[in-house]
Amino acid sequence: MSKDAGSSAESGPEWFEVSETDWLPPLSPTKKLKLFADASVPTTIVKELRAANISVQAALDADLSEADDQAILGMARKQGRVLLTTDADFWNDNKFPVHQIHGIIFIDVSPSDTDGTLQALGLLYGCFARRYPLDWWRGMKAKATPQGFTLKIHTWEGRNQQYEFRLSGDRRLIAREV
Repeated sequence: MSKDAGSSAESGPEWFEVSETDWLPPLSPTKKLKLFADASVPTTIVKELRAANISVQAALDADLSEADDQAILGMARKQGRVLLTTDADFWNDNKFPVHQIHGIIFIDVSPSDTDGTLQALGLLYGCFARRYPLDWWRGMKAKATPQGFTLKIHTWEGRNQQYEFRLSGDRRLIAREV
């Protein structure tokens, strides 16, 4: 991601404009995102994602509603899916180090707030996950809110980096390293 875009008073000097070309080569074929929704994700959200043609396996469908966090994460990994959750424990790197996971999307919205959850997922999906290759999620976590999203990435160099993304007032995707 380049910091060439400059800054505005609205976004501050540390924010820079990004586009999907910053993380994907043009017209690259990608494996589409597949999700494994744990029991904290409401059924209405799973239904909405499926209606949008996003592949979602739900823990409730697999009789894993009572499984512990390690079992849920293991099932997502075994199925080659990114874990979708509203459980903040999965964002905690002491419990789930970013370099040891196969992709987690943590929705930082109350499960009872369907509109906020869908807005958070829509922003993350539309600006990033829709075109980000499924096999690149290893060593990555995303936290989605209605205002933006944050990515924690374990880099090829073995370092952990974190980026915060949001839409600017004129609807451009901007980011900063945190």
